[in-house]
This record gives sequence, C-alpha cells and structure tokens, in this order.
Amino acid sequence: MVLEKRAAPVMDEERETCPSCGRRSPVTELLNEGCKECNWMSPRLKKKEILVQQYAT
Repeated sequence: MVLEKRAAPVMDEERETCPSCGRRSPVTELLNEGCKECNWMSPRLKKKEILVQQYAT
C-alpha cells in the first residue's frame, strides 16, 4: 500500500484595512512595506525609514 503525502492546505494570509484609504492588504505587507495604494506607512516603518536616513548621511 502506497501512502500519498498531501501538501498542507494553503491558508490565506491575514488581511487588514489600511487606516488611510481603506484598501484590504495582507497585515505583514501593511506593517513592513506600507500601503501601495496611498503610500501610508506604519509608525514602525516610519521610524525605520528615519533611522536609515540618519545613518546614510
């Protein structure tokens, strides 16, 4: 008897609404990249961008 291995079911990534424009996006995308529709950035992303700019100069 041969047992087949089945791939784990692909689960949809958790989605959240952008607080600025209301577009639904994956939570990780909103937090790590911001909203691609309206360019909203999470406070964590803003802080990271400021730190990068400070060390770049």
